[in-house]
Amino acid sequence: MMFTQGQFRFFVGLVCICFSMVARAERPEFRAFWVDAFHPGFKSPAQVTQLIADVRAAHCNAIIVEVRKRGDTYYNSKIEPLAAEITPGFDPLADLIAKAHDTSKGQRLEVHAWIVAYPVWDNKTVGAPPKHPYSLHRDWLTKNDTGEMWDGTAYAFDPGHPGVQNYLYDVCLEIISRYDIDGFQFDHIRYDNNSFGYNDTTVARFNAQFGRTGQPPKLDKDWLQFRRDQVTALVRKVYLNAIALKPQIKISAACNSRAPGVTTIAQWPKSAAYSSTLQDWRAWLEEGMIDAVMPMTYFREEKWAGAWQAWTTFEKDYSYHRKVVIGPGLYLNNVSNALAQIHSTRVPSAKGNLPYGVALYCYSELSAEKIAREKFFQALTESSSFGRYPVFPMAVPVPPLPWKTQPTKGHLKGFAYDATGRPLDGAKITIYGPIERTVLTDATGFYGAVDLPPGKYDVSAAFGSSEMPTPAQVEIKAGKVATKLLAIGK
Repeated sequence: MMFTQGQFRFFVGLVCICFSMVARAERPEFRAFWVDAFHPGFKSPAQVTQLIADVRAAHCNAIIVEVRKRGDTYYNSKIEPLAAEITPGFDPLADLIAKAHDTSKGQRLEVHAWIVAYPVWDNKTVGAPPKHPYSLHRDWLTKNDTGEMWDGTAYAFDPGHPGVQNYLYDVCLEIISRYDIDGFQFDHIRYDNNSFGYNDTTVARFNAQFGRTGQPPKLDKDWLQFRRDQVTALVRKVYLNAIALKPQIKISAACNSRAPGVTTIAQWPKSAAYSSTLQDWRAWLEEGMIDAVMPMTYFREEKWAGAWQAWTTFEKDYSYHRKVVIGPGLYLNNVSNALAQIHSTRVPSAKGNLPYGVALYCYSELSAEKIAREKFFQALTESSSFGRYPVFPMAVPVPPLPWKTQPTKGHLKGFAYDATGRPLDGAKITIYGPIERTVLTDATGFYGAVDLPPGKYDVSAAFGSSEMPTPAQVEIKAGKVATKLLAIGK
């Protein structure tokens, strides 16, 4: 067969396009399903076996599984009660890890344990069991500026209460220390909206730090930032202690990304995440106090294509020296649009940036059309009738994280106390050596600094008019977390 010059160029171009698509599809990337606890998926050995087979069939390489729903657990906990629908003696998380890491039947799958952080009870008319955290710690609940505790869907613990910060830290570290998970993910690590956060203890802490009295207005600049800092403090504390225990574990968060979307840093303060739910996940990435954020970019393509485009551009361009995983909402879209959104995550931004991968929400609701699971997986992995080439034509590995596999910086954590051993809330910690950094202690007296160049540092603490007479010395080593306890008045 003879081609004209124009036909030949078209043919070569088509081959190049196809080759580019295949090459792009074959590159290592994070591919996950979120698996929620409100539906079947991992609540029996048979469900776990099916889940593993399905994720492998979809050519994905990770499972993000909801192991703490509303103060109840899908693992054996010494802190919180087992979820009511789980048969005593069965540990869903342990079974999932064992089967996901077993390569005798396919690729090893990463398991990321997902917890809902602050919402703790979601029934306004029926109370929780006596040993449930909602029943045990009613004084920890948040309320809004009018005194209402119910946020429309749940009662939640207040991020600024010291008891909540200690308690949730213990919940997180119990999972991280006892289970061979590859990752740990925060969800609902935020306020419902900026009218919440008015627990009496939290307001008293704010007033003590800022020399105020009474109830701060909900849009007061200092009060808004104080509440953002409470959420950030828990993430930082868990991150540093988790990687001190298990350096290779991946700490992530499922984060807000609501319409209309932003594309630049200048627009970030107007985002709902920053201004309403007080979740400054962009700053978490910039500081390096989290390995990845997974923005819940749940937009119906027919209505919110612009918001999808704006947010995914932002997500590709502002991962800093950590990673962003884009999270399309499968349940909102027909299969063709879902595939189109996944495909678009592989298209570089105008600045040439790509995300770490995708997390698909969710395993229990694969499309708005509610097609059979097998048919959906076929659409992901094979040419199909949905008018799209496959997004996952073959299985790929999860890319390594260079700051874990080849670290060049280290970290510092510790507590600051007064002369009686009381943790200091809001103490100023100054760290100086190869670089200088100033941080504040949280409600539990904890402080932390991420990504410090290796070397010797002096660390001092000040609280009000009191300060350490002599700085403490600490050496920072690449890939390690140093610990230094500080005392004022001793």
